[in-house]
Amino acid sequence: LSPVELANRATFANACMGCHEGATGLDLGNGLFGPSSLGFVHVDEFAQEPCSGGGPCFAISPALDQVFLPARLNVLESFVAFACEASCEGGSPDALGLLLAGPATAGVPSRDAGVEQLLAWERSLLAGVSDVTLGGRPRGAH
Repeated sequence: LSPVELANRATFANACMGCHEGATGLDLGNGLFGPSSLGFVHVDEFAQEPCSGGGPCFAISPALDQVFLPARLNVLESFVAFACEASCEGGSPDALGLLLAGPATAGVPSRDAGVEQLLAWERSLLAGVSDVTLGGRPRGAH
């Protein structure tokens, strides 16, 4: 990365303004560019566009449409696939059904379990899962 690309990345990642217009279009290096907002916001409450279901939806930014939401969808699909492999019997239920049903409770620590026991249980559940959270952040970075 060049010094300018590093500075652009700092501009993008340093504050909320990176996603809210401050870094729109900046060259972040390695073929990455700051995604476009809708002039600060990412959801326009005054403009509408057709929804996939046919009704009207508020317009969303290219950043949401092309970068953030697809990334979150990939993480969610990976999570659901792992959860189903770990807890579903037989077939593979649809994602909504799995999320509503919740994970299997076999081996869940008791409610008075200590923090270390809970963390160990969580690590055992997440073995082999993506290194990012549902929100797309690196796991363990918060």
